[in-house]
Amino acid sequence: MVTMFCLLTPLNTAPITTFFHDFSGYEFSALDRELLGYGVNFALAPPSAFNVDPYCGWKADWSTFKRGLHRQDFFIQTSGQQSEAADHVSSEYSAPEKALRVPSEWDPTVDEEDYVPTEELTVFFEEMEKELEWRVRHCPRPMPNLSRRHRDRLTELQLMHDLVFVLTDKNLGLACDTRASYVRNCLDILSQTHEVVDVSLQRCLLNVRTRFRDELASYCEDVSADGVGIPCSIPKWMSKFLLASFHHIPTSGGEYRVPKFYLLYKVHKEELGFRPITGNWCSPSQPASRLLAYILEPLVRDTPSYVRDADDLSCRLLETHIGPHDVLVTYDVVNLYPSIPHGLCIEMVKQRLQRDWDAHAPTLDRTVPISFIMIMLRLVLELNFCQFQGRVYRQLIGYATGTACGGQVAHIYLEEILGPVLVSVSDWIRLHVRYIDDGFFIWSGTTARLSELIFAIGNANPAVRITHAASASSAIFLDLKLYKDAAGALQLDVFQKAMNRYLYPLWRSEIPRTCLAGIAIGEIIRYIKRCSTHAAFVRMISLLSSRLRARGWPSWFIRKAYARAPSYSTREELLLSTKRTEPRGPADFGAALDYSVPETKRVHALILDYSSTASSLRLDKLMRRYADLLPPEFRTADFIVAWRSARKLGGAIRYRMDQQADNASDDTTNDNTSPPLASQHGSEEECDEEETEANLSGGGVFLDRDADDFTFRLSQLPPGDGSSFGSIPILNPEVAGGGNASPHDTHGSR
Repeated sequence: MVTMFCLLTPLNTAPITTFFHDFSGYEFSALDRELLGYGVNFALAPPSAFNVDPYCGWKADWSTFKRGLHRQDFFIQTSGQQSEAADHVSSEYSAPEKALRVPSEWDPTVDEEDYVPTEELTVFFEEMEKELEWRVRHCPRPMPNLSRRHRDRLTELQLMHDLVFVLTDKNLGLACDTRASYVRNCLDILSQTHEVVDVSLQRCLLNVRTRFRDELASYCEDVSADGVGIPCSIPKWMSKFLLASFHHIPTSGGEYRVPKFYLLYKVHKEELGFRPITGNWCSPSQPASRLLAYILEPLVRDTPSYVRDADDLSCRLLETHIGPHDVLVTYDVVNLYPSIPHGLCIEMVKQRLQRDWDAHAPTLDRTVPISFIMIMLRLVLELNFCQFQGRVYRQLIGYATGTACGGQVAHIYLEEILGPVLVSVSDWIRLHVRYIDDGFFIWSGTTARLSELIFAIGNANPAVRITHAASASSAIFLDLKLYKDAAGALQLDVFQKAMNRYLYPLWRSEIPRTCLAGIAIGEIIRYIKRCSTHAAFVRMISLLSSRLRARGWPSWFIRKAYARAPSYSTREELLLSTKRTEPRGPADFGAALDYSVPETKRVHALILDYSSTASSLRLDKLMRRYADLLPPEFRTADFIVAWRSARKLGGAIRYRMDQQADNASDDTTNDNTSPPLASQHGSEEECDEEETEANLSGGGVFLDRDADDFTFRLSQLPPGDGSSFGSIPILNPEVAGGGNASPHDTHGSR
């Protein structure tokens, strides 16, 4: 029996909508449904997170911040001298080495006997610590955003081992199933594309790392026994990246793990379906996969069917003529990633690389041998392992959704198969674009020829199955609805699926208010770009307002956010600002791997756990106040305050699978005596895989204002606590008796 609960819960005198899907048959109370309906991304205020002191960790964070300044001070004092510590941290690292070094705990105040901090730096620390201690001591405690009944029930749900809480596809809320049913579904999906490998988790990791090292090390820079360097046959930065990846995750220094397999429930289907997911970010094959994505991206952009996103398509349509009898056609490749045969995939990619190499195509980096690219691709496809319930599985068909090069490889694979078919009828195609497995074209030929084309596409290769739709009046592609108006002109509108629940963050969630404002502003910008008529835009804004209010957002805040957004009259400017006019090349992709631009300014960040009251301390102002106490060499750096995102509800319930079965067969020693996921900072929580990946890459951190209004980083808006909004406070006019402040938009319109 399947039950979906849609709740309207009173909050701030306005109802909020929550969704929870039950496939277990368990009799959940109204309190359970309300709590689970908040969703896994509901951010808990510190008192709700197992009643921990919200400021208990600030001293450890402050010590980390001090260690970073002491390191720089040490290297300034020992400039031009050699030190063993320089092997760990050095201000003279080139950009690639900075990105690839292993994070170090080296502290010159402890590990260097002769180091004495400069007097100015010592005074800065003393004054800052006095002020910090006073502010923390007098700062009000955060208010919990879960009631005592909710917190008690949350603890009880953790101990219900016979239930599994899972995510749903398309973000349609949380779902619950019995453990036996969930395991059965996972094993059924795995049996279709994977095989069981009789090896331990640690041995699997060792085998994969050894294979990559044995087959790729010959391309990398090496040092002979007499200390003479042996030149590498690939770019030097790429060699360093690979050499580092043979031992640990090169960009973070973290340890590799066998990725965990889990399912998303497709509750929007008439018959329940599943989307298999493998979080490959921690896999030993991911560094090579990232390199493949970097190398292949210019080739992808050079294909005639490439479209970056819906913005790119909107720009192209401005220059595309459509006839009165033209037909709008869309097609979709069914189940693409899990159905790609490895041998055929390697053959198609090699065919494209060889053709570009022979033609001296400018998009192909000739400093990277084709043999090197093909070895990496073969290893990524063959060594695609995952784990479920402590057993190791190897994927035989297709590859994991989380593979970094998945989009690039799939695009080239389909281009080589479908491209010749579409080129043969190019005279009748006004425009053809494809976003990985979703295609769209405008057909000007006869209906009979169109039927022949669709048949030819569907039979281009047995491994490629497609579905299609053709209409003389409208089409759906990505989040765009394309239609012909009464005059026969092509118009655009926002397409939103009927099953969309519009689960924007709840107002009571512990999220910076400026991040919420950014969501509203971002949606408005998207609607401006998608809607080619003002009437359609006004309709979407009205719908957005009602949907935000349904999630508890107060009307005064929505109005303030809307006032900061651009107007519809800027549509053409917004579209043209996203249109790429520069030549396509490797620099277009992989900023994290593009080490050609040296770091020009040092940044020191004090990173703390986020709470709305903690952000009201305005520690950024405090740091600027005492910046003059620093030594002159430090005053050119940026000093910022950043926040770790609050713990989510998904980290407090076992919404995929607990780790008891996994840990039982692992070679590492683990303490399984505590309840599943009861630890606040458990690094083995499967539900936090994506969050951990974001943290390793710098995401999941919100930045406060810096002295320079234009030095925001990580593409995040600065946090607020409901009273701050950018650089100027926003007051609730219904509480504060009005307010005519006109805040300066320090973060712009994204």
